[in-house]
Amino acid sequence: MRNILIFLILTLTSGFTFFGDNYKKLHDNNGFIMIPTRDIKNEKATFYSYDYKGKNIKFFLLKTNDGKIRAAFDACGVCYPARKGYSQTNNFMICNSCGQKFHITRIGNLGAVAIHHH
Repeated sequence: MRNILIFLILTLTSGFTFFGDNYKKLHDNNGFIMIPTRDIKNEKATFYSYDYKGKNIKFFLLKTNDGKIRAAFDACGVCYPARKGYSQTNNFMICNSCGQKFHITRIGNLGAVAIHHH
């Protein structure tokens, strides 16, 4: 009983990361999604989700040491139907389904990009 109680306390105080998701939910402002660059961490992926016309779009952003902001969908090109996304270990993103990994500098980079939807 004590182990279960400790597990519950750890789970509740950790923000439900074991059972829930770790996505920051985004909302649009007049059709635009804005993420302050100060919220994008150096070499640490921040995961986001956005509901667009009934579809949940998941992606992550991070900044590499060269100062570039990099973005990718949270979906492996091969196993995206499994909908397991990526996790990060050090400077590598790893598919939670097949285990494929790649260095964070291989992620596409963004300059000043505004995405507008209708």
